[in-house]
Amino acid sequence: MTPRTPGFYITLEFKCQPHFWEFLRSPKKSLVFFQMLTNPSKCSNIRMQKLMGLVRRCVDDYNMIEAGDKIAVGVSGGKDSLVLLTLLAGLREYHSQPFQLEGITIDMGLGMDYSGVQKMCDALEVPYTVVKTEIAPIIFDHRKEKNPCSLCSKMRRGALNQTLLEQGFNKLALGHHYDDAVETFVMSLLFEGRISCFQPVTRLDRTGITQIRPM
Repeated sequence: MTPRTPGFYITLEFKCQPHFWEFLRSPKKSLVFFQMLTNPSKCSNIRMQKLMGLVRRCVDDYNMIEAGDKIAVGVSGGKDSLVLLTLLAGLREYHSQPFQLEGITIDMGLGMDYSGVQKMCDALEVPYTVVKTEIAPIIFDHRKEKNPCSLCSKMRRGALNQTLLEQGFNKLALGHHYDDAVETFVMSLLFEGRISCFQPVTRLDRTGITQIRPM
């Protein structure tokens, strides 16, 4: 696969299938997705099948889903996680391996309104849980961190893993896609001096939870 940005070309060999994000690169095709979210009846069945087919192929090629899995989707409220939730909800209806699905959001304590996400989950018939935390007040009010991103990420991931263990989930689906893979690769190369990237399937030894990235 060859990602291209102005003035910069790099060829990367990833052990993953072409994913559906390529389908959304043009504004016209992106509009199709948003129509799917806001009014599924107006979305082309052919294009929906294409997206679903790419995700299903990735799921099957890497054995991401097994019968009886209880899968949580980390929902931030952004387009990536909502795309993933929508496609897995559709896949759940006909995949050969029956599995449970639930959306989980870690509320950092910033006063965000997730009612729109709740309505979407209700329409998809997917349970949705918002986990209240005090991450933001701890980071910004008490610690007054000048560079909060790393600590914030660790605390959110810790809160999410704890919730998964408490509720009996064995897999976590993340909305990482092609652009994220390229960014991770380049950051690792530039800042750590090594070639590294996340994998389609990763087992976390400390928690026993398996992370999957269907996109």
